[in-house]
Amino acid sequence: NAGAFQAQFRYRLPDDIDVESLKRAWTAVVKANPILRTSIIQHSALYQVVLDDDIPLRVIHGGSLKTLASTMTCKMLQLGQPMLQLFFWHGENLHGSGELLLDIHHALYDGWSLGLILDQLERAYSGAALAHQPFNKFIGYASKADNEAGRKYWLGQLAEAHVPVEVLDGRFGTLLARLKGERPALLHTHGYKAGILGRLAARLAGIPCVSTFHAGERGPFPVSLYQRLDEATSRFGARIAVSAPIAARLPGRVAVIGNFVAVPDQPPPFPTQDCVGFVGRLSLEKGPDLFGRIAEAVRAPPAFHMFGDGPMRQGLEQAHAGRVIFHGLVRAPETIWPRIGLLLMPSRAEGLPLAALEAMAAGIPVAAAAVGALPDVIRHGENGWLFPAGDIAAATAVVAQWHAASPDQVAAMSHAAWRTVRDRFGIAASLPAILAVYDAAISARAGGGGR
Repeated sequence: NAGAFQAQFRYRLPDDIDVESLKRAWTAVVKANPILRTSIIQHSALYQVVLDDDIPLRVIHGGSLKTLASTMTCKMLQLGQPMLQLFFWHGENLHGSGELLLDIHHALYDGWSLGLILDQLERAYSGAALAHQPFNKFIGYASKADNEAGRKYWLGQLAEAHVPVEVLDGRFGTLLARLKGERPALLHTHGYKAGILGRLAARLAGIPCVSTFHAGERGPFPVSLYQRLDEATSRFGARIAVSAPIAARLPGRVAVIGNFVAVPDQPPPFPTQDCVGFVGRLSLEKGPDLFGRIAEAVRAPPAFHMFGDGPMRQGLEQAHAGRVIFHGLVRAPETIWPRIGLLLMPSRAEGLPLAALEAMAAGIPVAAAAVGALPDVIRHGENGWLFPAGDIAAATAVVAQWHAASPDQVAAMSHAAWRTVRDRFGIAASLPAILAVYDAAISARAGGGGR
């Protein structure tokens, strides 16, 4: 599966760690949490089963930690294989501090769950009994995760922009009643839940619906199931995809219209800050752990700054506090760009990220993993840089190339980045295409047609 990946996390353990107790604690965690023993057994359907055997902690003595990490193969991406591994590594013997390495399949967990694993391991190591956690309890936790902070943030942004907004209660009946009562010309949905329910409500209310598909990655089960349902039912309305790879997943005719941003009329001053930035949610698909590893690999200047929040923040701060400066969530993202000289995006999966477009509009070159629509935006060596996803050495080389560039080279790349977004991803370039989709959807509904 080309969209699958495995992630590696590294944790330094205290000097007084007892390895035998650690092994017993891990065994207890695995037995109490069947989800850790799951395996995917077929590609043609969403089918994940729990293995009968445990997943032991493996103790490695001697050798290079770098060599060990490189030998953690992608075997878990094969059908029927366990979806995680845990290693304890010590350079010479069992005395003193060591490193804990967790290797995990992307479909098993996202970033927030790493904290759950470590919390269970710590409790078991301290002697606490662990209650058995049914597989479906984890699915329920994921489906009910609260996003109140994000909701408040965007409501605040809309209020500051004087955009009137009303948030409904999330019930299908409320949406249907509002559509029937107000009779809008069109409903535009974003996201799998809004798409599935919105298209049905719009059909019952007799109004056209347009759905935009943004996600370049599949979420973990059951989100992946909802995404597939959203895509399969999308034929009952007009569709917009922000990239060609996303459009290829959808049935029938799809308009490909990239994300768009406000672009200044004149080229901004080229960046002079000797600083590499990460801007985005600190979750697995965005690769903040890879950003930390790249920062550690670049020993000389520049400085590395991380802007954003998310479930991986605590672990990242513990691992990279000496090399990366963490700023948390920045309420006014436009204030970030004057503070950095290069935006580094080591994402494992993407659609068409707004952060890349906003940075380029501000004249900030972008160095990014070649995933999603990024290769369609970035021309390597001209308006930014591309490197293979997950390739730390290649990303490190790109950072070194940027750092060694002359002021004239930086200015030329900055101008090329701004010009790319102005010509292809500015409001003036994208808004007419969206309005054309609206007009076609309204005309099709008025004429009794459909998609």
